[in-house]
Amino acid sequence: DNNHGAGIETRNLNGDIEIRNAGNMQVDSDSFSVGIFADSDYGNVYIANSGDLTSTAYGPAVGIEARAKYDIEVFNLGDISATSDVSFAGGIFSSTYNGDVYVASQGNVSVNSGNYAAGISAFTLFGDATALNSGAIDVYGYNSSVGIQASAFFGNVLVGNSGSIDSVSYGVSTGISAQSQYDVTVVNSGDMNISSLYSNASGIDAYSSQGDV
Repeated sequence: DNNHGAGIETRNLNGDIEIRNAGNMQVDSDSFSVGIFADSDYGNVYIANSGDLTSTAYGPAVGIEARAKYDIEVFNLGDISATSDVSFAGGIFSSTYNGDVYVASQGNVSVNSGNYAAGISAFTLFGDATALNSGAIDVYGYNSSVGIQASAFFGNVLVGNSGSIDSVSYGVSTGISAQSQYDVTVVNSGDMNISSLYSNASGIDAYSSQGDV
């Protein structure tokens, strides 16, 4: 589809979504593309992927995208590649409003963007955010780039990484970003190569306004 590309796309207004994929996918679009997409307005989302995913678009491009009102779980064993010419590109993007978000990835993630690039993203407003990675993450974003980012406004954040992270940008470049009002924990044993041509470059950026770091 020249306007909208998706390998698997599932939406549920009132219930849960469960997706299990073992196949390889390549999705190309002039507008935006996503390998696996799940959106539950009033339920939970569970995604287990072991296939290799390639997502390429002029606009936003994402390998796995999960959105829900309640809990999200994403397990990835496959290699993910996401490329956007002018917009956001992400390997795994997960966002929930009123639940916990849990992302565990063992595959390699490669992201290239003419704007903003993120390898793994885990966001929640009312809940805990957990992002675990053991694969190689390689991100390039022209304006900014981050390997792993996790945020919980009213909850705790845990990031565990044993894989390598390479983050390159002309703007702000970060290996791991973890933000919360409450407790933030980052455990890293992986090698990082973080570089910025004109702005700040940091390996780990962890911040809590009221809790422990």
